[in-house]
Amino acid sequence: MTDVLYLQEQPTSQEQLSSTVSIDEVAKLFDVAHEFDDSEFEHTDRKMLSLELLSPTQTFKIQLFFIAVLVAASTIGQIGRHFYGATTMHGFIPFFYLDYEMNIPTYYSSIALLFASIMLAAMTGISFKQNARYRFHWALLSATFGILAVDEVVGFHEYPIDAIRSYLGVGGMLYYAWVIPAAFCVFAFGLFFLKFLRDLPASTRYLFILSGSIFVGGAIGVEMISGIEADAAGEETLRYAAIITLEETMEMLGVALFTFAVYRELWKQVDVMFISMPNKQVLQAGAR
Repeated sequence: MTDVLYLQEQPTSQEQLSSTVSIDEVAKLFDVAHEFDDSEFEHTDRKMLSLELLSPTQTFKIQLFFIAVLVAASTIGQIGRHFYGATTMHGFIPFFYLDYEMNIPTYYSSIALLFASIMLAAMTGISFKQNARYRFHWALLSATFGILAVDEVVGFHEYPIDAIRSYLGVGGMLYYAWVIPAAFCVFAFGLFFLKFLRDLPASTRYLFILSGSIFVGGAIGVEMISGIEADAAGEETLRYAAIITLEETMEMLGVALFTFAVYRELWKQVDVMFISMPNKQVLQAGAR
């Protein structure tokens, strides 16, 4: 009747290995198996995985939803503040303003960065298991995003601002003087990851470059524009609030897009790891 693909937990033996198919045959069999209803699959870890985890696209859409809600809430608060003279709107403004610390947008950004770090850590584990060439690059990315997640809450990067500003005597675009060492760090990172980017799959490479450009463009580029306004008129103007909204939106979008790219690459790697475990799961084709 119909050929059915299933996984069976049992120790391998010489007789069983005779029915084990090769990796290429596995891929072909998976393509055929997709034509059948899910009910024809029994005891498949891959099926359980797809049920338990959101896909990269679903995760990206959820992040976009949260970003839209946070930006809208912050904008509403600033409209109430600058056009209607509201101070806190019963706590709504400080709770959602994108420029304030220790509020909902801050915690969201920290969690998003931490999620990216976790995805990168998973890629690191797979690359070390495969002894991949760029395993240390994945590890460095994971550590960097972990540090950024902590910094989002603690604000390490803001501590040296006054000292650097006073020492260098800068203002205007460099009013938030942390952008000076940050720009050097970004440049050094770019040089270090050039070969890594070059050897990524084309679509992943473009997403990495695009997401990084959006994030850095907001975190450093738009930050420098906000410095001009802050130096000239302070941080309480409507213009400053608008610039900050653009900056924080770009940062959140950049992280969401980067996480999507990493998660999509991880999703593909999980499929490969599943197929390459014949000692634990013997793939058989049987007649029904």
